[in-house]
Amino acid sequence: MNRSAIVEDIAGINERGERFFQEGDLARARACFERALHLDNGDAATRNNLAVVCWQEGDVGTALLHLSAAVAVEPDNRDFIINGLQMLLASGKNEEAEQLCTDYLCGHPDDVDLSNWLHAHHQRKLDEMLAPCASINQSIKVTPLAPQPSPAPLAQIGYEPSPELLDAVPQLRDHYNHYVRERKRLTHAGNDQRILLPEKYLRGRGLEVGGFHAPLPLPAGANADYTDRYSTRDLKGFMPETGDRYCVHPVVLDDGEKLEKFADASYDFLIANHMLEHTQNVIGTILNHLRVIKPGGYIFYALPDKTQTFDRNRPLTTEEHIQRDYLEGPAWSHRDHLVEFHTLVNGMSGQALEDKVEEMLQSGKDIHFHTWVPETFNDQIRSFIAQGYIPATHIETVANGTEFICLLRKN
Repeated sequence: MNRSAIVEDIAGINERGERFFQEGDLARARACFERALHLDNGDAATRNNLAVVCWQEGDVGTALLHLSAAVAVEPDNRDFIINGLQMLLASGKNEEAEQLCTDYLCGHPDDVDLSNWLHAHHQRKLDEMLAPCASINQSIKVTPLAPQPSPAPLAQIGYEPSPELLDAVPQLRDHYNHYVRERKRLTHAGNDQRILLPEKYLRGRGLEVGGFHAPLPLPAGANADYTDRYSTRDLKGFMPETGDRYCVHPVVLDDGEKLEKFADASYDFLIANHMLEHTQNVIGTILNHLRVIKPGGYIFYALPDKTQTFDRNRPLTTEEHIQRDYLEGPAWSHRDHLVEFHTLVNGMSGQALEDKVEEMLQSGKDIHFHTWVPETFNDQIRSFIAQGYIPATHIETVANGTEFICLLRKN
């Protein structure tokens, strides 16, 4: 018998088996499907039919084996996916059901029904995981500024949606990022300005630059997208100590100093914590941040107090320096910054210093290019606003432990 005849025979046998199945004759239906499978062990439709019959007969293990084989041959067949989900969930195999649906949605992100099912399933799971966070939050009192015990690391929870799934299902990405923020909230004391100031000023939907494993907790009703220069996977590779931590998932990768992939006036607020000290052109960066928020929107900056960090022996950055970096471009000061940093922070000198500086120039790696204390940053921002460089209103600058926070509002 040639191949086309075999295929035709298999189709006919399957049709007879399906009629027997509809009539409730499971034994004869199974016999037909097993005959078809004998002719072609790799026929996906036959495998699916056998899976359904075995399931009806209570042979769960065999049903799942046949269904798995069918999906392996035709991973884009929605009927097979639906059958698989029903069988796996009824068998209590929730993780396998999640993975099956996730794999399908990565290739079919527009399948609204399955996206909604998976989102609801993940939301229930995340809500269960957030319940302990809520009870701990209720017990936190306004006490001296000190972190609460860290929440359990990722390895102890064993749950994190894949990056591909978070890209494919925006509503799941929002809910997962909310979960990461709420876990981070647990590490802040009740009187931490990272908790109090967002409650006071941040509303709507914002953008956080470089949130990674330490996103800013937001007040109820506020939400955020995230961007970073590198993927979460790459960042964890650069910083192995973050490997077991939950991290927010970026909506897009971009240069946080330029934000060229983001439209003008597209967000209600912007957050960039411990970023400005890494930028060479501070005023230019602030202008790009203002560009993407709406008039009346807020910028939230947290910066290190240089007296509380490894920068303590370095001189403070002057207003004139920041202004020149903006007007002339920062190339003039790049090498000087590197020499100062590695001399006064790392204690290097001579040829070792020269080699390190050359390495940094070639690689483009950043450092703390600029250093401030709350008073100098506050004075410089207010001066740049008065001179017309920054079209914003300074709201307040507040000390916060080893850092300080500055709030600006776009004019």
